[in-house]
Amino acid sequence: MREMSGTATFFQWMIVFFCVYKLVSYLMDARRLIDMYNFYTHLLAIPDSDMQTISWQDVVGRLMVLRDANPNTSESIKNRNWTNVAKQRMDAHDICNRLMRRENYLIALFNKEVLDLTVPLPFFRNRGPMLTRTLEWNLSQCILDFAFNDQGQFRQLFLNGTHRKALSEG
Repeated sequence: MREMSGTATFFQWMIVFFCVYKLVSYLMDARRLIDMYNFYTHLLAIPDSDMQTISWQDVVGRLMVLRDANPNTSESIKNRNWTNVAKQRMDAHDICNRLMRRENYLIALFNKEVLDLTVPLPFFRNRGPMLTRTLEWNLSQCILDFAFNDQGQFRQLFLNGTHRKALSEG
């Protein structure tokens, strides 16, 4: 390394740090993947051989059986109000909405035309929104990572209009 230039040494160290960072992130993700594997194989009783071919209806049915077999995981019937009922209700539509919560907010931003994605060129103005995969990924990372917490829940700060200044600064 003594005979290498400073630039080459710098890039080599950057590559080493990047590889170490990716290795640590893979190791941290491994626990989550193991938990997901255990959930599907042990709780839902879906073997590895059926994982690629099982239908969505079968997965939802097994989730319903699991929920009904474990009534202690939800709140008691005495304490139910409209928010608890919504959290306890579970069918294919609710499961899909929970899985696609972030994507649904991004779709709503496009449908309500909150984001102007038209290209400011004469021939492309009337064509509609132009969205590349990179732009979609950037919008998802910037807006949705700010709007949702680490557990995937929508931040309560966004639901109150009095916090607009703090949100715009954020």
